[in-house]
Amino acid sequence: MNRGKRGGGVGQLTAKRADQKTLKVFAPGRVNLIGEHVDYSGGPVLPFPLPGLGTTISGRRSPELRATSDACSGAVRLHAAQRGRGWGLYLSAAWDALRVKCPGVGGWTGAVSSNLPIGAGLSSSASLLVAALQLWNRLYSLRLGPPDIAHLAWLAETRGVGKPVGPMDPYAIALGRAGSALLFDCASLNGRHVPLPPAYAVVFHSGISRALAGSQYGKRRAQCEAAAKSLGVRRLAQAREEDLWRLKGAEHKRAKHVVGECSRVHSAARLMKRGETRFLGNLLITSHESLRTDHEVSLPAVDRQVLEARAAGALGARMVGGGFGGAILAIFEKGDPRGPRFARCQRRVLWSGDWRAKT
Repeated sequence: MNRGKRGGGVGQLTAKRADQKTLKVFAPGRVNLIGEHVDYSGGPVLPFPLPGLGTTISGRRSPELRATSDACSGAVRLHAAQRGRGWGLYLSAAWDALRVKCPGVGGWTGAVSSNLPIGAGLSSSASLLVAALQLWNRLYSLRLGPPDIAHLAWLAETRGVGKPVGPMDPYAIALGRAGSALLFDCASLNGRHVPLPPAYAVVFHSGISRALAGSQYGKRRAQCEAAAKSLGVRRLAQAREEDLWRLKGAEHKRAKHVVGECSRVHSAARLMKRGETRFLGNLLITSHESLRTDHEVSLPAVDRQVLEARAAGALGARMVGGGFGGAILAIFEKGDPRGPRFARCQRRVLWSGDWRAKT
């Protein structure tokens, strides 16, 4: 009996030590190479992860959820089922979504660190959600695969936070692979990795706050849904170009962008499979022009910076993300000295280098 008691004590001590073990996880940001504003219409996208740019969380098990952040003010302290505020809302939404799948799962105490700028169109919110869910997964040995984590993050942002976003961001982050883009179908939620061709990429901030992006994003989505209904298709990405004449005004312009952008994604994937970069740049140029004229989510100041990148030698450049400011992607021929020179001249470079880098 005495040995049994001692054995129980050791077991409790071991469990306590396990609970106190601190783990660290990282979830990158992402850049959507091409396929902008089509994910909520069920279209294909081609995002790639940003090497070394994302969200890191270090934490250990805890009955509550306690977190601090070097990027956001205020500490988070929540009980299960308690709704957070500010950036804490994302963590509480993730915990709520997780507890539906894994009832009774506890919280964690940790520190959040991010070098992703908020509102740049590089998916800082999805990066936070995926990182938090990865930490839960490891701390509690939940055996969730990357698709499970991506889906829970999507549910957290759409249902818990209330943002009408498509599935691209969390899936791109959770399933992303260094050196590759993810050719992802936002209707079937299936994807495959496509190696990135040789290129020097520059991701830089336009210097313009995305103040209008939230309200206009919802408006564009509603217009796309209305266009799909007018054409009799479930999702606008299913529409055919020859049927677009039936639409007028804003619905026609939004549908024209979505149908054209879906075609550009598939063209880009074929070019990447052959290792071609130059013609890929042309697709980026066409994509930006469609976002500017048909989807109307760019700004004159952003357009000027895209043109400046092309004048500096970029094979192609375009706005990325929701639009109305935020980040711009430019790609240069590998080995072209104008790429690094352009990056050095930019005051707001977020990331630059070989986009096939592993770290």
